[in-house]
Amino acid sequence: MKYEDTFSYDRYDIHILADDSSDLHGFFELMAICQRTNKRTGITCLDFVVQEFVHPILPGEEVADAHYICNVKNKFEALVAHAIALLEDYQWVARYLEPILDMDRKIKEWT
Repeated sequence: MKYEDTFSYDRYDIHILADDSSDLHGFFELMAICQRTNKRTGITCLDFVVQEFVHPILPGEEVADAHYICNVKNKFEALVAHAIALLEDYQWVARYLEPILDMDRKIKEWT
């Protein structure tokens, strides 16, 4: 399964890239792009993103980088489907995710 798409919201675009074509693992990445400045950052490892996107499918899984390598192949499609469902909920994104991205953008450099 390979999936790539960009979701646009009020202040940010969120780019999702998922690919499990490897026999050993799946690659999962969320990238946030500020529409006003066009600056971007990987957000897969933000605590809020891990709690909302990864832990419902893979409880307790550690995500330490801007992209996530999923070694549990039978959970990968569920992880991607869950991420898409969250990103398709524009009210959830506006209420919860965009404020987290605003705060993250203020405390660290986006490139």
